[in-house]
Order: sequence, then structure tokens, then C-alpha cells
Amino acid sequence: METQEQGIKSMLDKNEEILWRGKPVLLPYLFTSGTVFSMLFGILFTLFALVFVVISMVTIIGTPMVCIGIPFIIVGLVIVFQPLIRYLGYKNVEYAFSNRRVFIRSGLWAVNFKTIDFDKINNLYVDISFMDKLFNKGTGNVMIDSGEIGYARNMNRHGFHAFTKYSGFIAIENPYDVFKKLKEVALDIKTDIEYPNKLRPNENPGYKTKYKKS
Repeated sequence: METQEQGIKSMLDKNEEILWRGKPVLLPYLFTSGTVFSMLFGILFTLFALVFVVISMVTIIGTPMVCIGIPFIIVGLVIVFQPLIRYLGYKNVEYAFSNRRVFIRSGLWAVNFKTIDFDKINNLYVDISFMDKLFNKGTGNVMIDSGEIGYARNMNRHGFHAFTKYSGFIAIENPYDVFKKLKEVALDIKTDIEYPNKLRPNENPGYKTKYKKS
């Protein structure tokens, strides 16, 4: 059976080395702010579906409407039990970055890998959620904007609107330290791509340029 370390190593190219590797802290990962909000919505959704089914059973609406309501109950229960679903996939979750790219390992029934090359990273930020504070385990999220675009249907008019899809390291320890290291490596790699070391002079006053108010 493949271990987590072997999983990351199997994705490495020649001369590529891991600079940081980590795994989310269990409780903050299971109960993110988004998960808790979804659970509350799922509870209300399930209760509404149950009321619909009960009313259908005791009135003349009849069996057909009961059959319609049962799938809604199932959907509601799936939403309510999101932490359990996340727990089942927790063993496959791992994050890392190397001297070339970012790795995000996930998957419920099988292992999935997502990689982000450093030259694709547009922005990074740290998100400390209410649940991170509540569990008080020093966790947070390091979110990555790689230019990936998603589309969602407009609620108030026809068509779709575009939004930025963020990837990230969720509920990791020492998020600020990871953020600083990842940002430093990404900047170095992107600089090397645009201006290779062999083209750089030994001295360049531009490296220490300071803004002067005119």
C-alpha cells in the first residue's frame, strides 16, 4: 500500500526536492467555517424535506409526493454529515511544495494530486477563520491564486459570472511561517525564470532602490 511520503515522491521530477510538507490538523479541517455553515443549512433543508414527506403521508397528496421528498432528505443528510465525509478522506490529504511547484494531495476513495507551478501563482494570502480561533490550535489556511477561473450562474439575471478559484493548504499549523516560505520560494523561482542568474551582474543598485517622494 502506498504511503503518503511515497505518494509525494512519486510525483517528483529529476533534481526536484521537497522544501515543506504538512498535513491539516484534524478538528479544524473537519469543521471549517464553510462546513459548519453547510451543516446548518443541511439541517434546515432536511427538516423541511421531512415535514414535506410527513404531510404527504397523512394527507391525500399520497405516495408519489413521498417518493419525491425522500431524495431531498438524502441530499440534506449528505450535507449534514460533511465532516464525516471529510474524515473518510482525511488519510489522503497532504500538502507540500518543492523547489519547483506546489502539491495538493486529496481524494475520498482514491488519491488525487493537484500541482501548481510557481510561475502560475499570482497571489497568496493567509486566512484565519473563526473555527481556527475556536479550536485554538494555531491553525489557518494558506490560499493560492493560480489564475484558475470558475463560473457560477447569476442569481438575479441570466447567464454566468466568472470568479477566481483558490487552491490552498487548509487548517495547517504555523500558517504564517508556511506563507512566508512559500512566497519567498515562489518569488525566487519566478525571478529566475524572467532573469536567470547568469545574466545578473554582481552589483546592481536597483536591488536596493527605495521610493523617494518627489
